[in-house]
Amino acid sequence: MDNRASSFFGLLRGCKDSSGLREFGFGHPISLLFVALVLIFAIPHSASAQATATLNGVVRDSSGAVIPQATVTLHNIDTSTERESLTNDSGLYVFVSVPPGEYALKVTKDGFTTATQAGLHVLVNQASSQDFTLRVGSTQQSVTVEASAVNLETGNATLGSVIESKQVLETCRSTDEILRNSCPSRRV
Repeated sequence: MDNRASSFFGLLRGCKDSSGLREFGFGHPISLLFVALVLIFAIPHSASAQATATLNGVVRDSSGAVIPQATVTLHNIDTSTERESLTNDSGLYVFVSVPPGEYALKVTKDGFTTATQAGLHVLVNQASSQDFTLRVGSTQQSVTVEASAVNLETGNATLGSVIESKQVLETCRSTDEILRNSCPSRRV
């Protein structure tokens, strides 16, 4: 480690006054905050924690046979965006990287009734399964299921939570207070 970096880290550890920071171009506390924010936002998205979920399921007919090539539509109630997927030869559909929110799923296939599941609440790091059974009929007929029971995560034991912007601001304020109190010789 070169001498400037060594003295910079020593300065941070020792909580010296800001006159030592001027040597590194940080003459004002706002410039330190700016550099910290630039570093936070410069981290690639892929290196950050993933705040998404996965939805999957199997589409079957009333006899229990799988239905390949059925169209499954995932509708985000909050943003009105939609994603589509086709079931594979095993009747399986998968939606990955689903942001948290409220969703509705709709399954359609020629020769079968349309099935809809509304009121799906997707949470962070959730891998939820929603199977469908389609009845033989026309596509004008539909079956709608409202407000399903809470989805239980059985695929893994990962926990996650949504952090609101208010919580982030409170954390920043708390951190600022800690820094002020731990370095009494340095006033911001």
